[in-house]
Amino acid sequence: MKKFTYLLLTFLLFYNAYLFQNELKIKSDVNDNSFQFALINEQKQIWDKVLVGKVSPSYLFDNFNVRWNEGFSLNMYYAHLPQAAIALLGYFKIIPLFDWFNLIKYLLLVLLPTSFYISARKLKFSYLQSFFAALFSQLIFTDGLYGIDLTSYVWRGWGLFSQQLAVFFLPLAFAYTIKYFEEEKGLIGALIFNFLVAQSHVGIFLILSLCYPLFLITCFDSNKINKSQLVLTLKRLLIFAFSLFFLMAYFLIPFFLYSNYRNFSYWDPMWKFDSFGWQQIVTWFLNGSLFDFNRLPILTFTIIFAILFFLKANKKLFNYLLLIFGFYFVLFFGRVNLGKLIDLIPGLSEFHLHRFIVMVQMVAIFIGAGFLGEVIESLKSKRKYFIATVALVIGFLIYGQKPILKYMSENNQWLMQDRINYKKDLRNYEKLVKKLHSLSFARVYAGRPGNWGRELKVGGTQIYMALSKDGFPTIGFAPESWSPNSEYDQFFNEYMLEHYNLYNVRYIIASNSIKPQEFYRLIDKFGKYYLYEVETAGWFEFGKTKSVVSGNKNNYINIVKYWLSYIWPKTKEYPRIAFKNTTDGINLINESSYKYLNKEYNLWQQQPFPITDLSIKDEVKKEEESVDFNNYKVKFKLNKDCRDCILILKNTYHPNWQIFINGKEAKGFPVFPFYIGVPVSEKGDYQVEVVYRPGGLKILLLVGEIIIITTVIIIKKDKLFSLG
Repeated sequence: MKKFTYLLLTFLLFYNAYLFQNELKIKSDVNDNSFQFALINEQKQIWDKVLVGKVSPSYLFDNFNVRWNEGFSLNMYYAHLPQAAIALLGYFKIIPLFDWFNLIKYLLLVLLPTSFYISARKLKFSYLQSFFAALFSQLIFTDGLYGIDLTSYVWRGWGLFSQQLAVFFLPLAFAYTIKYFEEEKGLIGALIFNFLVAQSHVGIFLILSLCYPLFLITCFDSNKINKSQLVLTLKRLLIFAFSLFFLMAYFLIPFFLYSNYRNFSYWDPMWKFDSFGWQQIVTWFLNGSLFDFNRLPILTFTIIFAILFFLKANKKLFNYLLLIFGFYFVLFFGRVNLGKLIDLIPGLSEFHLHRFIVMVQMVAIFIGAGFLGEVIESLKSKRKYFIATVALVIGFLIYGQKPILKYMSENNQWLMQDRINYKKDLRNYEKLVKKLHSLSFARVYAGRPGNWGRELKVGGTQIYMALSKDGFPTIGFAPESWSPNSEYDQFFNEYMLEHYNLYNVRYIIASNSIKPQEFYRLIDKFGKYYLYEVETAGWFEFGKTKSVVSGNKNNYINIVKYWLSYIWPKTKEYPRIAFKNTTDGINLINESSYKYLNKEYNLWQQQPFPITDLSIKDEVKKEEESVDFNNYKVKFKLNKDCRDCILILKNTYHPNWQIFINGKEAKGFPVFPFYIGVPVSEKGDYQVEVVYRPGGLKILLLVGEIIIITTVIIIKKDKLFSLG
């Protein structure tokens, strides 16, 4: 049977290799993979600087990414090691880095069944049960519900590369961990695979980790507690949890500690945060949409029969699988039904709860595969056994693949057409990029999804996404929304000259069908790409801060919108942002109300800021500014003492920014919209440097972990490898 299932698995892998072959021919992405490759491209640029000694390797773990939403400390909160590792492939010039990226995505699609097969074997599934787990992982098909199926990953799908990578390691992490809980074997494997899941997609890791404490339920048998087993399992659980937290501490501690500087976006659809509610989820399950979209629900029936079968069979592992299937199924209902209760689980208050479908599908695969394998293995005749297996596999592949083949046929047709379009656009796009590189560094506005930006593309990629992928700072589109400014650059008004200056948007790329604003100056045109320029003050601006606005990070959106849409960007009043209430400032109660001097006001009835011209253009003279990687410098002269004056750097504030005024370190603070404010008040000449440094806590934790892990490996290597 072992050789038989290996033969079936090999056939499945060759089938996948053929099915997904066109994924190797991608030239431009039409989905989130543009963002994912941009992160790899960013890490490659950092590697270039690290390898010549220009910056510290610590920037690979924490840097300021300028490409979207006025920049953000993305690596502080987003998985980054896979991108850094893949970026190294760029030094192997056999193929371009983008093609390496496509090759990795392709291999993950092709080899996913092997991950489920190996995991099932670790869970002590039979060879046949393990093969069915592999087969089901390839057969799941939804209407793009962000699950395990190919619609989440292929060219025409969502492009969820970070989830794709996490899902590949997900069943391995689960299986090795359960093996350790049961037998005290495989701890090293469990830690490594859970670490890989976390480094690929921290959200998938968080929801995976929720099922581990529930394994304690296996210590209860017929309403009796096996106390010795409970103590032993609890001990293993604590050892595993402590070890894993230690491995992830350098990432998780700063992630939660600096949560005030990580945005909760109102622009994302609320169903992502709240999920769909029990009625929709149950309907999708019963009509086959969670596993068998657009076909007879063959997997769904298998899973339902499996649940009924194992409820009666009372087997330890499957009791646990049934428990966590129900657990994740209920969590998949989301905030629609569970309300604030779900926020009690650390990390879930700002999590996209619709992603629980991943865990529902993974657990269902194991339950369904276990049932189907057990039914066939109950046949006493070897001949019947083989006939039933082959018949089921052929039936699943022929019938189950129909909607998948249709989906992939359309995918391939559109992909090949995109290659043709990309080839037509490439020459002019490369000329545009070369021209932009020759100009001074500033933000680029190439439209947004709601205007010409939607149709102005290179191949299938919108030009604003293509430019950010190639390293240019853009505005008007948010592939990630963790930057606090991702809320506010959506209010960028292309008709207001003040907004171009506020956001330092110096370059505009549009088509010839767009009537340029009167303050645009045409620089050049490259086929359908017209490049314009607008004069701005640069990265640094001067203003005053008369007001302090304090509140929860989620309450700022309306008051900042109010500030942006009125005259204050023109008068240079930049209110200071605080996260603790002040006695003489504006204290936000919610998105629409605030308190000032102990009186409550409605934002839309009583404007909160003074309407006076606070501009200090006659009091200050900027001489020059310069920009390098994560480093901004300016020289200026303040002609007289200036109360409440501030220097503003038009980048997203984060505590990791360090400020030096004439060589001495100084303190900055966030100002509207969420920029970096530097106090300057005394008359004189100034040289100010604002530089982003990787978080000291994060790097300290990382270095400490490396030292301790290395020491433990050297001292305890024999015992550790026996645990592995």
